[in-house]
Amino acid sequence: MSAGEDLRARREALGLSLDEVARATRIPIAHLEALEAETLEQLTSPAHAAAALRAVAESLGLVESTDGGFTRARVATGGGRTRSFLLGLGTAAMLALPVAWFVFGPRGEAEPEAEILVDVRALRSVRVDVTVDGLEGHRGVLEGGERLALAGLREVALDVGEVGAIEVRFGERRIDPVGLSDRPRRLVFVADGPP
Repeated sequence: MSAGEDLRARREALGLSLDEVARATRIPIAHLEALEAETLEQLTSPAHAAAALRAVAESLGLVESTDGGFTRARVATGGGRTRSFLLGLGTAAMLALPVAWFVFGPRGEAEPEAEILVDVRALRSVRVDVTVDGLEGHRGVLEGGERLALAGLREVALDVGEVGAIEVRFGERRIDPVGLSDRPRRLVFVADGPP
């Protein structure tokens, strides 16, 4: 299945309407329809489409699969049970809200597009605190495999408990940790380039 088909199938399997997903992620219904139909040219830019796609997938409890689509997330807990939808609609929706607001929030005619696109993937459990354009974003632990797609106009700052526990992309470029990878680090991305 394609990414858009995976999103639609999972949303329908959960019995959620587009309106319910739009309210949970703060992504407009027209953009959700474009993601499911894979008419991404209707979105602002390819980077915004990718960020929105990841945010919606996470809110539905999906993770990227190797075939370019998505698969249901399964996170083992102490009792051997799995929690996918709770992870998706609870935690990931909370993570997606700041991203969706910055990407798809109210727009005036002269509002510039986000210039700073940062993608963070946790390799293992790690504390990550995010500030985008001076506004507090995600605060807490990312579990291994969880992602944050961040978009800002002036600055995206990450305070990471262990910089070696994350993979960071600034635009399309991977940013490798500098210094000791088992140490806390503050990474600041500005429109002019990486930290």
